[in-house]
Amino acid sequence: MTQYMVIETFLPRCKQKIYERFHMQGRLLPEGLVFLNSWVEKDGDRCFQLMETDDPSLFAAWTDRWKDLVSFEVIEIGEKPNEGGAAVDLARQAQEWIAAWNAHDLERILAHYAEDAELSSPFVAKLTGQSDGVVRGKAALRDYFARGLNAYPTMRFEFIRLYPGARSCVLEYHSVNGLRTAEVMEFDEHAKVRRVLAHYSARPQ
Repeated sequence: MTQYMVIETFLPRCKQKIYERFHMQGRLLPEGLVFLNSWVEKDGDRCFQLMETDDPSLFAAWTDRWKDLVSFEVIEIGEKPNEGGAAVDLARQAQEWIAAWNAHDLERILAHYAEDAELSSPFVAKLTGQSDGVVRGKAALRDYFARGLNAYPTMRFEFIRLYPGARSCVLEYHSVNGLRTAEVMEFDEHAKVRRVLAHYSARPQ
């Protein structure tokens, strides 16, 4: 579930009423909106609550029960970046990448790649005629991936395993024509794929 920081600002002369309602009725959270933790500003009129939910529309139902006493600011919490740039959730990247290919959704596939991405694969020569087997740049990737989707209309990938690195991974999966595939993916500071080295088994597995 996605986490949110809720900043509550008590309306003037309402602090006592807020605590009275809380002690009598609780937080009045709708089902599906989960409270995790809270902090009150020292000697102030603000409360900070950490919550999580899969349905952010639930905040409207909850805040409506308190709007006579409190004003709210709801902030979605993103992934914490590391010193080298945006954090890379490798397992999630792999899952969403395979799902995009299995949906044959070209835009979802391309969303994983950096503008200057470079891909090396034995299939490049087969689909484009480029003897060096390398595709450079997102525009060229679009053309290459579109050719692949057209050439293999029933293509479906099956996840085998993921080998995580620091800012890279090896994704192993069953690819077209029953071939076993291992792709080395390197990620940039924005958690986008910037370099791919694709390897295929010599025969169906």
